[in-house]
Amino acid sequence: MSRAARALRAAAAALALVLVPAAAAAETRTLTLSLDDSRAFARRALEAGRAEVARAIALALLEADPRDHAALTLLAAAQARMGETAAARNTARLAFRSAATRDQRYEAARVAALAAEAAGRPFRAQGWLRLAAGLAPDPAARADTAAHYRAVQSANRWSTHFRLHVAPSSNVNRGSRYDQLIIDGIPTPFVLSGDAQALSGVEAGVSMGATYRLSQGPDWRAEVGARVHHTTYVLSGAARDAAPDVTGADFAHGGAEVSLRMTVLPQGGREPVSLGLAVGQSWYGDEPLARTLRLDAGRSFTLTAATGLRIDLLAERQWSDRGLKPRALILAAQAQLHHRLGNGDMLRLRLTATDLRSQDRNAAHLGLSGELRWELARPLGPARLALSVTGAVRDYPVFMSNIFSKTGREEEQLGLAVEMAFPDAEVWGYAPVVTLKGGRTRSNISRFDSEYMGLEVAFRSAF
Repeated sequence: MSRAARALRAAAAALALVLVPAAAAAETRTLTLSLDDSRAFARRALEAGRAEVARAIALALLEADPRDHAALTLLAAAQARMGETAAARNTARLAFRSAATRDQRYEAARVAALAAEAAGRPFRAQGWLRLAAGLAPDPAARADTAAHYRAVQSANRWSTHFRLHVAPSSNVNRGSRYDQLIIDGIPTPFVLSGDAQALSGVEAGVSMGATYRLSQGPDWRAEVGARVHHTTYVLSGAARDAAPDVTGADFAHGGAEVSLRMTVLPQGGREPVSLGLAVGQSWYGDEPLARTLRLDAGRSFTLTAATGLRIDLLAERQWSDRGLKPRALILAAQAQLHHRLGNGDMLRLRLTATDLRSQDRNAAHLGLSGELRWELARPLGPARLALSVTGAVRDYPVFMSNIFSKTGREEEQLGLAVEMAFPDAEVWGYAPVVTLKGGRTRSNISRFDSEYMGLEVAFRSAF
Protein backbone atom coordinates (compact mmCIF):
# COMPACT_ATOMS: atom_id res chain seq x y z
CA MET A 1 0.00 0.00 0.00
CA SER A 2 1.40 3.43 -0.98
CA ARG A 3 2.15 6.17 1.51
CA ALA A 4 -0.66 8.32 0.03
CA ALA A 5 -3.19 5.50 0.41
CA ARG A 6 -2.17 4.94 4.02
CA ALA A 7 -2.50 8.65 4.68
CA LEU A 8 -5.97 8.78 3.17
CA ARG A 9 -7.09 5.79 5.23
CA ALA A 10 -5.75 7.62 8.28
CA ALA A 11 -7.66 10.72 7.25
CA ALA A 12 -10.90 8.77 6.95
CA ALA A 13 -10.29 7.10 10.27
CA ALA A 14 -9.59 10.43 11.94
CA LEU A 15 -12.74 11.80 10.41
CA ALA A 16 -14.78 8.88 11.72
CA LEU A 17 -13.42 9.27 15.25
CA VAL A 18 -14.30 12.95 15.24
CA LEU A 19 -17.79 12.57 13.80
CA VAL A 20 -18.96 9.36 15.52
CA PRO A 21 -19.57 9.16 19.28
CA ALA A 22 -17.12 7.03 21.30
CA ALA A 23 -19.73 4.37 22.03
CA ALA A 24 -20.21 3.67 18.36
CA ALA A 25 -16.59 4.03 17.31
CA ALA A 26 -15.95 0.29 17.52
CA GLU A 27 -18.55 -0.31 14.80
CA THR A 28 -17.01 2.23 12.41
CA ARG A 29 -15.24 0.93 9.34
CA THR A 30 -12.15 2.60 7.94
CA LEU A 31 -12.81 4.20 4.52
CA THR A 32 -10.44 5.31 1.81
CA LEU A 33 -11.11 8.76 0.28
CA SER A 34 -9.56 10.26 -2.83
CA LEU A 35 -7.33 13.32 -2.46
CA ASP A 36 -9.91 15.61 -4.03
CA ASP A 37 -12.71 14.19 -1.89
CA SER A 38 -10.63 14.68 1.25
CA ARG A 39 -9.87 18.32 0.41
CA ALA A 40 -13.52 19.01 -0.45
CA PHE A 41 -14.73 17.40 2.77
CA ALA A 42 -12.23 19.42 4.79
CA ARG A 43 -13.43 22.66 3.18
CA ARG A 44 -17.05 21.82 3.94
CA ALA A 45 -16.13 20.99 7.54
CA LEU A 46 -14.35 24.35 7.85
CA GLU A 47 -17.35 26.21 6.44
CA ALA A 48 -19.60 24.36 8.90
CA GLY A 49 -17.45 25.45 11.85
CA ARG A 50 -15.81 22.04 12.40
CA ALA A 51 -12.22 23.27 12.43
CA GLU A 52 -11.02 20.14 14.26
CA VAL A 53 -12.28 17.94 11.39
CA ALA A 54 -10.55 20.08 8.76
CA ARG A 55 -7.36 20.06 10.83
CA ALA A 56 -7.33 16.25 11.11
CA ILE A 57 -7.84 15.74 7.37
CA ALA A 58 -5.26 18.41 6.44
CA LEU A 59 -2.62 16.78 8.66
CA ALA A 60 -3.30 13.40 7.06
CA LEU A 61 -2.99 14.92 3.56
CA LEU A 62 0.30 16.57 4.53
CA GLU A 63 1.63 13.20 5.72
CA ALA A 64 1.23 12.04 2.12
CA ASP A 65 2.61 15.28 0.58
CA PRO A 66 4.18 17.92 2.86
CA ARG A 67 3.93 20.51 0.02
CA ASP A 68 0.23 19.98 -0.65
CA HIS A 69 -0.88 23.61 -1.07
CA ALA A 70 -4.58 22.96 -0.45
CA ALA A 71 -3.81 21.00 2.71
CA LEU A 72 -1.50 23.74 4.00
CA THR A 73 -4.15 26.38 3.38
CA LEU A 74 -6.83 24.31 5.09
CA LEU A 75 -4.57 23.56 8.03
CA ALA A 76 -3.68 27.26 8.49
CA ALA A 77 -7.36 28.25 8.45
CA ALA A 78 -8.27 25.50 10.91
CA GLN A 79 -5.41 26.42 13.24
CA ALA A 80 -6.45 30.09 13.19
CA ARG A 81 -10.03 29.21 14.12
CA MET A 82 -8.85 26.90 16.89
CA GLY A 83 -6.69 29.62 18.45
CA GLU A 84 -3.35 28.12 17.39
CA THR A 85 -2.29 31.50 16.03
CA ALA A 86 1.50 31.05 15.95
CA ALA A 87 1.17 27.73 14.14
CA ALA A 88 -1.44 29.22 11.79
CA ARG A 89 0.88 32.08 10.75
CA ASN A 90 3.76 29.69 10.06
CA THR A 91 1.53 27.30 8.09
CA ALA A 92 0.06 30.20 6.06
CA ARG A 93 3.55 31.36 5.07
CA LEU A 94 4.38 27.82 3.94
CA ALA A 95 1.14 27.75 1.94
CA PHE A 96 2.03 31.01 0.20
CA ARG A 97 5.53 29.79 -0.66
CA SER A 98 4.17 26.52 -2.04
CA ALA A 99 1.55 28.25 -4.23
CA ALA A 100 2.05 27.55 -7.92
CA THR A 101 -0.72 29.75 -9.36
CA ARG A 102 -2.13 33.24 -8.84
CA ASP A 103 -5.35 31.84 -7.39
CA GLN A 104 -3.40 29.74 -4.89
CA ARG A 105 -1.37 32.77 -3.80
CA TYR A 106 -4.60 34.75 -3.34
CA GLU A 107 -6.14 32.02 -1.19
CA ALA A 108 -2.98 31.66 0.91
CA ALA A 109 -2.71 35.44 1.42
CA ARG A 110 -6.32 35.62 2.64
CA VAL A 111 -5.70 32.78 5.09
CA ALA A 112 -2.46 34.45 6.26
CA ALA A 113 -4.44 37.63 6.92
CA LEU A 114 -6.95 35.67 9.00
CA ALA A 115 -4.12 34.10 10.99
CA ALA A 116 -2.48 37.48 11.64
CA GLU A 117 -5.82 38.98 12.63
CA ALA A 118 -6.49 36.11 15.05
CA ALA A 119 -3.04 36.66 16.55
CA GLY A 120 -3.85 40.32 17.23
CA ARG A 121 -1.45 41.66 14.58
CA PRO A 122 -3.63 43.98 12.45
CA PHE A 123 -0.75 45.59 10.52
CA ARG A 124 0.40 42.18 9.27
CA ALA A 125 -3.18 41.30 8.42
CA GLN A 126 -3.54 44.52 6.43
CA GLY A 127 -0.27 43.79 4.60
CA TRP A 128 -1.48 40.32 3.58
CA LEU A 129 -4.83 41.78 2.49
CA ARG A 130 -3.12 44.41 0.35
CA LEU A 131 -1.16 41.61 -1.30
CA ALA A 132 -4.31 39.53 -1.74
CA ALA A 133 -6.18 42.43 -3.36
CA GLY A 134 -3.67 42.51 -6.18
CA LEU A 135 -4.04 38.75 -6.67
CA ALA A 136 -7.87 38.61 -6.56
CA PRO A 137 -9.23 36.41 -9.38
CA ASP A 138 -12.30 38.57 -10.06
CA PRO A 139 -13.97 41.88 -9.02
CA ALA A 140 -16.15 40.18 -6.41
CA ALA A 141 -13.14 38.62 -4.70
CA ARG A 142 -11.30 41.94 -4.76
CA ALA A 143 -14.31 43.77 -3.29
CA ASP A 144 -14.54 41.16 -0.53
CA THR A 145 -10.82 41.56 0.19
CA ALA A 146 -11.13 45.36 0.30
CA ALA A 147 -14.10 45.09 2.69
CA HIS A 148 -12.05 42.78 4.94
CA TYR A 149 -9.18 45.30 4.85
CA ARG A 150 -11.48 48.16 5.89
CA ALA A 151 -12.90 46.05 8.72
CA VAL A 152 -9.40 45.29 10.04
CA GLN A 153 -8.38 48.93 9.63
CA SER A 154 -11.48 50.10 11.51
CA ALA A 155 -10.62 47.82 14.43
CA ASN A 156 -6.96 48.86 14.36
CA ARG A 157 -6.11 51.90 16.46
CA TRP A 158 -3.32 52.69 14.01
CA SER A 159 -3.83 53.80 10.43
CA THR A 160 -1.13 54.77 7.93
CA HIS A 161 -0.82 56.90 4.80
CA PHE A 162 1.73 56.72 1.99
CA ARG A 163 2.00 58.45 -1.38
CA LEU A 164 4.83 58.58 -3.91
CA HIS A 165 4.87 60.63 -7.11
CA VAL A 166 7.21 61.53 -9.96
CA ALA A 167 6.35 64.35 -12.37
CA PRO A 168 8.40 65.53 -15.36
CA SER A 169 7.50 69.18 -15.96
CA SER A 170 8.31 72.10 -18.24
CA ASN A 171 8.40 74.45 -15.24
CA VAL A 172 9.37 72.74 -11.99
CA ASN A 173 10.07 76.01 -10.15
CA ARG A 174 6.98 77.90 -11.42
CA GLY A 175 9.35 80.46 -12.90
CA SER A 176 8.60 83.35 -15.23
CA ARG A 177 8.02 83.04 -18.97
CA TYR A 178 10.16 86.17 -19.49
CA ASP A 179 13.74 87.17 -18.76
CA GLN A 180 12.88 90.82 -18.06
CA LEU A 181 10.77 92.31 -15.28
CA ILE A 182 7.67 93.96 -16.74
CA ILE A 183 5.17 95.75 -14.48
CA ASP A 184 1.70 96.63 -15.77
CA GLY A 185 3.03 96.31 -19.30
CA ILE A 186 5.92 98.69 -18.70
CA PRO A 187 9.45 97.19 -19.14
CA THR A 188 11.93 97.88 -16.35
CA PRO A 189 15.74 97.71 -16.42
CA PHE A 190 15.69 94.66 -14.15
CA VAL A 191 16.70 91.30 -15.69
CA LEU A 192 15.48 88.11 -14.03
CA SER A 193 18.10 85.63 -12.87
CA GLY A 194 18.15 82.16 -14.37
CA ASP A 195 16.57 80.55 -11.32
CA ALA A 196 13.63 82.99 -11.49
CA GLN A 197 12.80 81.85 -15.04
CA ALA A 198 10.98 78.66 -15.99
CA LEU A 199 13.25 75.62 -15.57
CA SER A 200 12.36 72.16 -16.86
CA GLY A 201 13.10 68.95 -14.99
CA VAL A 202 11.58 66.23 -12.86
CA GLU A 203 9.72 66.60 -9.58
CA ALA A 204 9.76 63.72 -7.07
CA GLY A 205 7.89 63.64 -3.79
CA VAL A 206 6.85 61.40 -0.95
CA SER A 207 4.27 61.79 1.80
CA MET A 208 3.94 59.51 4.84
CA GLY A 209 1.75 59.66 7.89
CA ALA A 210 0.26 57.68 10.77
CA THR A 211 -2.76 58.17 13.02
CA TYR A 212 -3.44 56.59 16.40
CA ARG A 213 -6.91 56.49 18.00
CA LEU A 214 -6.36 57.57 21.60
CA SER A 215 -9.85 56.92 22.88
CA GLN A 216 -13.44 56.68 21.78
CA GLY A 217 -16.85 57.07 23.37
CA PRO A 218 -20.43 56.76 22.14
CA ASP A 219 -20.45 60.33 20.82
CA TRP A 220 -16.78 61.28 20.38
CA ARG A 221 -13.39 60.07 19.14
CA ALA A 222 -9.87 61.42 19.79
CA GLU A 223 -6.87 60.76 17.53
CA VAL A 224 -3.25 61.83 17.39
CA GLY A 225 -1.34 61.86 14.10
CA ALA A 226 2.02 62.60 12.54
CA ARG A 227 2.88 63.41 8.94
CA VAL A 228 6.02 64.20 6.95
CA HIS A 229 6.30 65.17 3.30
CA HIS A 230 9.17 66.22 1.04
CA THR A 231 9.46 67.22 -2.62
CA THR A 232 12.69 67.70 -4.52
CA TYR A 233 13.69 68.34 -8.13
CA VAL A 234 16.20 67.23 -10.74
CA LEU A 235 16.91 69.89 -13.36
CA SER A 236 17.24 69.10 -17.05
CA GLY A 237 20.44 69.85 -18.97
CA ALA A 238 18.87 72.96 -20.51
CA ALA A 239 17.82 74.18 -17.05
CA ARG A 240 21.32 73.67 -15.66
CA ASP A 241 22.73 75.69 -18.56
CA ALA A 242 20.22 78.49 -17.91
CA ALA A 243 20.88 78.52 -14.16
CA PRO A 244 24.36 77.03 -13.57
CA ASP A 245 24.58 78.25 -9.97
CA VAL A 246 21.53 76.33 -8.69
CA THR A 247 20.47 72.72 -8.36
CA GLY A 248 17.05 71.12 -8.11
CA ALA A 249 17.57 70.67 -4.37
CA ASP A 250 17.60 74.46 -3.99
CA PHE A 251 13.85 74.39 -4.74
CA ALA A 252 13.13 71.39 -2.50
CA HIS A 253 10.46 71.92 0.14
CA GLY A 254 8.61 69.93 2.75
CA GLY A 255 7.28 69.80 6.24
CA ALA A 256 6.49 67.72 9.30
CA GLU A 257 3.66 68.04 11.79
CA VAL A 258 2.01 66.42 14.78
CA SER A 259 -1.73 66.80 15.18
CA LEU A 260 -4.55 66.11 17.63
CA ARG A 261 -8.10 65.67 16.30
CA MET A 262 -11.42 65.39 18.11
CA THR A 263 -14.52 64.19 16.29
CA VAL A 264 -17.84 64.89 17.99
CA LEU A 265 -20.85 62.80 17.01
CA PRO A 266 -24.01 64.79 17.81
CA GLN A 267 -27.13 63.00 18.99
CA GLY A 268 -30.10 62.57 16.69
CA GLY A 269 -28.18 61.21 13.72
CA ARG A 270 -26.67 64.56 12.76
CA GLU A 271 -23.35 64.68 10.91
CA PRO A 272 -20.12 64.70 12.96
CA VAL A 273 -18.08 67.82 13.72
CA SER A 274 -14.28 67.64 13.67
CA LEU A 275 -11.85 69.88 15.59
CA GLY A 276 -8.11 69.81 14.98
CA LEU A 277 -4.89 71.22 16.42
CA ALA A 278 -1.49 70.81 14.72
CA VAL A 279 2.06 72.03 15.24
CA GLY A 280 4.66 71.73 12.53
CA GLN A 281 7.90 72.75 10.90
CA SER A 282 8.43 73.59 7.23
CA TRP A 283 11.61 73.94 5.19
CA TYR A 284 12.74 75.22 1.82
CA GLY A 285 15.99 74.17 0.18
CA ASP A 286 18.43 73.27 2.93
CA GLU A 287 17.05 75.82 5.40
CA PRO A 288 14.22 75.73 7.96
CA LEU A 289 11.39 78.00 6.84
CA ALA A 290 8.77 78.42 9.56
CA ARG A 291 7.15 76.92 12.62
CA THR A 292 3.39 76.62 12.50
CA LEU A 293 0.38 76.29 14.80
CA ARG A 294 -2.92 75.45 13.11
CA LEU A 295 -6.51 75.25 14.35
CA ASP A 296 -9.30 73.90 12.16
CA ALA A 297 -12.93 72.89 12.40
CA GLY A 298 -15.22 71.21 9.93
CA ARG A 299 -18.61 69.63 9.48
CA SER A 300 -20.29 67.55 6.77
CA PHE A 301 -23.93 67.91 5.75
CA THR A 302 -26.15 65.48 3.86
CA LEU A 303 -28.32 67.59 1.57
CA THR A 304 -29.98 64.79 -0.40
CA ALA A 305 -29.36 61.09 -0.94
CA ALA A 306 -27.00 62.02 -3.81
CA THR A 307 -25.59 65.33 -2.58
CA GLY A 308 -23.34 66.27 0.30
CA LEU A 309 -21.60 69.39 1.55
CA ARG A 310 -18.62 69.96 3.84
CA ILE A 311 -17.55 73.26 5.40
CA ASP A 312 -14.07 73.76 6.89
CA LEU A 313 -12.53 76.75 8.69
CA LEU A 314 -8.82 77.18 9.37
CA ALA A 315 -6.50 79.55 11.20
CA GLU A 316 -2.72 79.12 11.07
CA ARG A 317 -0.02 81.18 12.75
CA GLN A 318 3.52 81.02 11.38
CA TRP A 319 6.71 82.03 13.18
CA SER A 320 10.12 82.61 11.69
CA ASP A 321 12.43 79.71 12.46
CA ARG A 322 15.12 82.18 13.48
CA GLY A 323 13.06 83.52 16.35
CA LEU A 324 9.62 83.62 17.92
CA LYS A 325 8.56 86.75 16.05
CA PRO A 326 5.22 86.13 14.28
CA ARG A 327 5.70 85.82 10.54
CA ALA A 328 2.21 85.33 9.12
CA LEU A 329 -1.41 84.61 9.94
CA ILE A 330 -3.51 82.59 7.50
CA LEU A 331 -7.30 82.53 7.70
CA ALA A 332 -9.21 80.28 5.31
CA ALA A 333 -12.71 78.95 4.67
CA GLN A 334 -13.53 76.09 2.33
CA ALA A 335 -16.74 74.58 0.97
CA GLN A 336 -16.80 71.20 -0.79
CA LEU A 337 -19.92 70.02 -2.61
CA HIS A 338 -20.28 66.56 -4.16
CA HIS A 339 -23.14 65.13 -6.20
CA ARG A 340 -23.68 61.61 -7.58
CA LEU A 341 -25.29 61.62 -11.03
CA GLY A 342 -27.83 59.04 -12.13
CA ASN A 343 -25.24 57.20 -14.25
CA GLY A 344 -22.88 56.87 -11.27
CA ASP A 345 -20.52 59.72 -12.22
CA MET A 346 -19.38 61.97 -9.37
CA LEU A 347 -19.15 65.77 -9.57
CA ARG A 348 -17.10 67.64 -6.97
CA LEU A 349 -16.87 71.39 -6.49
CA ARG A 350 -14.42 73.01 -4.09
CA LEU A 351 -14.19 76.74 -3.25
CA THR A 352 -11.56 78.21 -0.91
CA ALA A 353 -11.19 81.78 0.33
CA THR A 354 -7.86 82.80 1.92
CA ASP A 355 -6.65 85.85 3.82
CA LEU A 356 -2.87 85.79 4.37
CA ARG A 357 -1.55 88.52 6.64
CA SER A 358 2.23 88.77 6.82
CA GLN A 359 5.02 91.07 7.97
CA ASP A 360 6.47 90.46 4.53
CA ARG A 361 4.28 92.94 2.65
CA ASN A 362 5.01 91.21 -0.65
CA ALA A 363 3.44 87.98 0.66
CA ALA A 364 0.23 89.39 2.15
CA HIS A 365 -2.78 88.80 -0.09
CA LEU A 366 -6.44 87.86 -0.46
CA GLY A 367 -7.27 84.85 -2.61
CA LEU A 368 -10.15 82.81 -3.97
CA SER A 369 -9.58 79.41 -5.61
CA GLY A 370 -11.79 76.64 -6.89
CA GLU A 371 -11.83 73.24 -8.53
CA LEU A 372 -14.49 71.41 -10.52
CA ARG A 373 -13.82 67.68 -10.80
CA TRP A 374 -15.74 65.08 -12.80
CA GLU A 375 -15.07 61.43 -11.92
CA LEU A 376 -16.44 59.02 -14.54
CA ALA A 377 -18.01 55.86 -13.17
CA ARG A 378 -17.59 53.91 -16.41
CA PRO A 379 -13.95 52.97 -17.14
CA LEU A 380 -12.29 53.66 -20.46
CA GLY A 381 -10.47 50.42 -21.19
CA PRO A 382 -8.25 49.66 -18.17
CA ALA A 383 -8.37 53.25 -16.87
CA ARG A 384 -10.76 55.14 -14.64
CA LEU A 385 -10.88 58.78 -15.68
CA ALA A 386 -11.26 62.03 -13.76
CA LEU A 387 -11.25 65.46 -15.41
CA SER A 388 -10.68 68.65 -13.48
CA VAL A 389 -10.39 72.38 -14.02
CA THR A 390 -8.88 74.68 -11.39
CA GLY A 391 -8.79 78.43 -11.10
CA ALA A 392 -7.63 81.10 -8.68
CA VAL A 393 -7.43 84.86 -8.28
CA ARG A 394 -5.09 86.60 -5.83
CA ASP A 395 -4.70 90.23 -4.90
CA TYR A 396 -1.41 91.41 -3.35
CA PRO A 397 -1.71 95.05 -2.24
CA VAL A 398 2.07 95.58 -2.41
CA PHE A 399 4.91 94.34 -4.60
CA MET A 400 8.58 95.21 -3.95
CA SER A 401 7.54 97.87 -1.46
CA ASN A 402 11.10 99.19 -1.15
CA ILE A 403 11.07 100.24 -4.82
CA PHE A 404 7.47 100.29 -6.09
CA SER A 405 5.58 101.21 -2.96
CA LYS A 406 2.40 102.04 -4.87
CA THR A 407 2.41 98.98 -7.11
CA GLY A 408 0.09 96.10 -6.33
CA ARG A 409 0.22 92.58 -7.74
CA GLU A 410 -2.68 90.68 -9.26
CA GLU A 411 -2.77 87.06 -10.41
CA GLU A 412 -5.18 84.85 -12.30
CA GLN A 413 -4.55 81.11 -12.59
CA LEU A 414 -6.18 78.45 -14.74
CA GLY A 415 -5.28 74.75 -14.79
CA LEU A 416 -6.56 71.61 -16.50
CA ALA A 417 -5.87 67.98 -15.62
CA VAL A 418 -6.76 64.54 -16.95
CA GLU A 419 -6.28 61.78 -14.37
CA MET A 420 -6.12 58.09 -15.28
CA ALA A 421 -6.14 55.46 -12.51
CA PHE A 422 -5.31 51.83 -13.30
CA PRO A 423 -6.87 49.67 -10.55
CA ASP A 424 -6.06 46.39 -12.32
CA ALA A 425 -2.33 47.19 -12.10
CA GLU A 426 -2.30 47.64 -8.33
CA VAL A 427 0.49 46.16 -6.23
CA TRP A 428 -0.01 45.65 -2.50
CA GLY A 429 -3.21 47.68 -2.74
CA TYR A 430 -1.49 50.67 -4.37
CA ALA A 431 -2.66 51.53 -7.88
CA PRO A 432 -0.72 53.69 -10.37
CA VAL A 433 -2.32 57.02 -11.26
CA VAL A 434 -1.13 59.00 -14.30
CA THR A 435 -2.10 62.67 -14.51
CA LEU A 436 -1.53 64.96 -17.49
CA LYS A 437 -1.77 68.53 -16.30
CA GLY A 438 -1.07 72.02 -17.50
CA GLY A 439 -1.81 75.57 -16.50
CA ARG A 440 -1.03 79.22 -16.81
CA THR A 441 -0.70 82.16 -14.42
CA ARG A 442 -1.34 85.69 -15.69
CA SER A 443 0.05 88.54 -13.59
CA ASN A 444 0.65 92.24 -14.00
CA ILE A 445 4.17 91.49 -12.70
CA SER A 446 5.98 89.44 -15.37
CA ARG A 447 8.05 87.60 -12.74
CA PHE A 448 4.85 85.71 -11.85
CA ASP A 449 3.45 85.31 -15.37
CA SER A 450 4.13 81.61 -16.01
CA GLU A 451 2.88 78.43 -17.66
CA TYR A 452 3.61 74.76 -17.21
CA MET A 453 2.90 71.34 -18.68
CA GLY A 454 3.66 68.09 -16.89
CA LEU A 455 2.93 64.40 -16.53
CA GLU A 456 2.68 62.98 -13.01
CA VAL A 457 2.93 59.31 -12.09
CA ALA A 458 1.79 58.51 -8.55
CA PHE A 459 0.91 55.46 -6.46
CA ARG A 460 -2.27 55.83 -4.45
CA SER A 461 -3.90 53.48 -1.96
CA ALA A 462 -6.85 51.67 -3.56
CA PHE A 463 -8.60 51.27 -0.17
